[in-house]
Amino acid sequence: SSSSSNGNLLRAWHEPGLWPGGVVPSEGADVVLPDNTSVLVQSCSLHAGGYGKILVPASSRLVFDDANITLHTTLLEVRGHLLIGSPTCRLYSHVRIVLHGARPNSTDSPMLHKGIVAVGGRIDIHGKEYLPWVRLAKTAYSGDTVLHVQEPVNWHAGQRIVLTPTIFRDDLLDQNEELTIRGVDATGTVLLVAERLRHAHYAGPEYQAEVGLLSRRIVVEGYADDSLATAFGGHILVTGTGGEGRFAGLQCVHLGQTNFLGRYPLHFHLLEVANTSYVRDCSITHSFYRGVVIHGTHEVVLTRTLGYNITGHCFYLEDGVEENNTITFNLAAKVHTIFQAAAGFGQPGDYFVESDQLRNPADTSAAGFYITNGYNTLIGNAASGGWTGFAFINLPRPIGLHRHLDFSATLRNPLNRNIKLFDGNTAHSSGGQWNRGSCVYVGGWLEHRADGLLTYLSGRAARQTYEDAQYAFNIFNNTLVFGCTRGINHWGSRVEVHRLGAYDVRRGAVLFGQALLQQAVIDLRTPNSDINFDMTGSRECFQYYDTWVQTLVDNTTFRNARSGDSVIIGMTHSDTFKPQGINAIRNVRYEKCDPSAYIYIEDAPTGAAWLYNIKDVDGSASLTHYPTIVGSHIPWWRYNASACFRHPQWHIWICEQQDRDVASLEITMPGITRTEDELNTYESHRQIGFASLMSDAANTRLPLTKNPMITGVSKEVWLLQLHAGSPRQFTINGVQIPKRQWVVVALPYPASTNFTIWITQRYFGTTNLTLPQATSLDQVLNVTEALPDTSAAYTCPGPTDLCHTGATGPLWFFNGSYLFIRVVDLFFYADRYRNRQDEVFERNGFGLNNVELGFDWHVRAECQACATTPQCFSPLSRALPNTTYDVPLPLQVCTAPLTSALLTPTDPGD
Repeated sequence: SSSSSNGNLLRAWHEPGLWPGGVVPSEGADVVLPDNTSVLVQSCSLHAGGYGKILVPASSRLVFDDANITLHTTLLEVRGHLLIGSPTCRLYSHVRIVLHGARPNSTDSPMLHKGIVAVGGRIDIHGKEYLPWVRLAKTAYSGDTVLHVQEPVNWHAGQRIVLTPTIFRDDLLDQNEELTIRGVDATGTVLLVAERLRHAHYAGPEYQAEVGLLSRRIVVEGYADDSLATAFGGHILVTGTGGEGRFAGLQCVHLGQTNFLGRYPLHFHLLEVANTSYVRDCSITHSFYRGVVIHGTHEVVLTRTLGYNITGHCFYLEDGVEENNTITFNLAAKVHTIFQAAAGFGQPGDYFVESDQLRNPADTSAAGFYITNGYNTLIGNAASGGWTGFAFINLPRPIGLHRHLDFSATLRNPLNRNIKLFDGNTAHSSGGQWNRGSCVYVGGWLEHRADGLLTYLSGRAARQTYEDAQYAFNIFNNTLVFGCTRGINHWGSRVEVHRLGAYDVRRGAVLFGQALLQQAVIDLRTPNSDINFDMTGSRECFQYYDTWVQTLVDNTTFRNARSGDSVIIGMTHSDTFKPQGINAIRNVRYEKCDPSAYIYIEDAPTGAAWLYNIKDVDGSASLTHYPTIVGSHIPWWRYNASACFRHPQWHIWICEQQDRDVASLEITMPGITRTEDELNTYESHRQIGFASLMSDAANTRLPLTKNPMITGVSKEVWLLQLHAGSPRQFTINGVQIPKRQWVVVALPYPASTNFTIWITQRYFGTTNLTLPQATSLDQVLNVTEALPDTSAAYTCPGPTDLCHTGATGPLWFFNGSYLFIRVVDLFFYADRYRNRQDEVFERNGFGLNNVELGFDWHVRAECQACATTPQCFSPLSRALPNTTYDVPLPLQVCTAPLTSALLTPTDPGD
């Protein structure tokens, strides 16, 4: 015996004098180490048949020699210190711990059963360090026995590796290949394997398959006879005050217990701050429940670790409170859903409730990296397969053991936490089990219902993100995706995606909220011909959303779009959701794309299709090479015949922007229009009249529907004519009027009509504001917009007045035939709002005006003649071609007769 480093005697396990009565523990016996003792396990120490439970008391240590050792046990409980190597003294020998124990009949698995469990104790396991995974340097083909890799490896003959697939839908074909190394050349970059490859694995300039090392010299495994058939393996857990786990060079095989919460291969449990704990260069293979789990624990380092053939989420943050953990350079591959894969049709996805067969219903969307709280660091990781590669799921409050917590007051609930750092991560061969699936997914909704059970909605659910109580963006840097239904799908309020590489995808990215896609390459077809299984049909590079978002695409390259594909596509499927001026693009390039595929705005009979628009800031998308407004297929966008043309292939209007912009108004009319919440598929499409640009009213028609949103070119008069006639009351909301821009809304009324017009602020309860009346129509149409000086003190005439002079700002005028209302963004005029700084979502001088329901303009029309003269009501008598419409009761309207010229039908498609 000798002295240990902490002063305790280091005594050999097989030394009789160590044990009570001088008897070494017998085969199958439970063992309690003596107090204040360090016990050394050597190659000759243990019974081959193993032991029952082994307890290391708080004052003792169990130390493994650097020798080939196998230990069979039902439990290794560590309240002191377990040392199988140390950070400065890694073991090079082969150590194997086999955990025994049958699956219990109950729905609970005791913590102290079939595991290595540190309760306030410390676990150090440090085996020989190996490079955990690399990427192929050259494509490997079916039948090959030689692999070329990008970095020198220190692997050797006899070790097992996995070669990941480079196909779409790994869950269908499973082209992961487990191989045995026969030899490694002197450079360490050429591997000879014993088995011939069954599949091709691509390695081109765009992306490459990963090669992961499964084998380690220290192995903890579940005993095959009582693990495989029941999916009930062993587990390793670190918990309790003072608990610490440091794992390096460890392989976990057949660990985890399916649907038994807390029984995972490597589990940090409720340690709070654990900045000395880590998992490094380990592998978790053939797990029955997860890989590495961080639960109620912060500041753990998880790095250079491989998870392969994992049931449920692999690298897993459990309750949503886990923050400031560092997750870097790990590989997750072949990840399986539990119960069934979430699917469903459309954006809502599927819905699941916790059960004995599905303890966490989000396992129906099993991910390589499952991040319930964004405030963590993820760098250089790779995810192959799974329902998705990286899942950032929405938890409105923490779940599980932390479900009693609510951080709403400080905006720190899980879904409110922005991503701390996401850089250089890769995901592929996933997102194929749902038509909205993706390789990187921000969405879904997981929470407890009233009876305590967890419920999970897999589909669209947005999040507001903050840092220090201020709005914050989720930022994705240097992300690589391939073989996905969608590359990145982000349903949230704020996101920036920088330097995305998306290859062999059905759609490169879907970004919701205020979104920036910058310096991206989206390539729909690489030379990897094997990717194309189940990838037939059209593909899309990028789709803009349809309403209440802002999306910027900047400095992006689109490649290899064929005829029938779409490079830039608008969302045009409904009338319930109509677009504002929410899409902008700059500095884009088409490489090896069919020109017919460049821009696609569907020629659909919907409000979204009619109003769809994209601001092509430099003309690079429309190939005009000057600032351009790209509009839909109807001539509503043709504000100037000499400045606009209809593209012969894309069937859309393209107009030089000049001094114009895109503006949006919401014009609500009681009994005629509907609110967005009241609209349904049938109601929203029913047409109530049309709008036109008054300068060319017969040839610029826009069908009006029950959805009150109207979007068009600014600095124009938008003439509204309704089948039922002009309303007695209506409200205009300036949803989006760019700075120094305006729109004049015009409606016909009888000469005897009197008007009352006032303005309110929708959300702040502002006192009614005075709206000046112009003395002439020229005043209203004045194109000069002189804003108040916001750099100096400025006092409005009165607290309810607007800051403007002369012909600038909001005005109205009635010429005896038409009411003209000049609409501007009142945030620039009302004294109490004029200094706001957030009117534009902008990045690097490139931006879009905000979309918001700010000020309401209320109009009440009173026509004396209408009370006694029925013919004063002149509803439009003819429908637009191929349309249906409602005719409200005449009591709703008061209008002047319409001129025959304005009644001339015009096909919106002309």
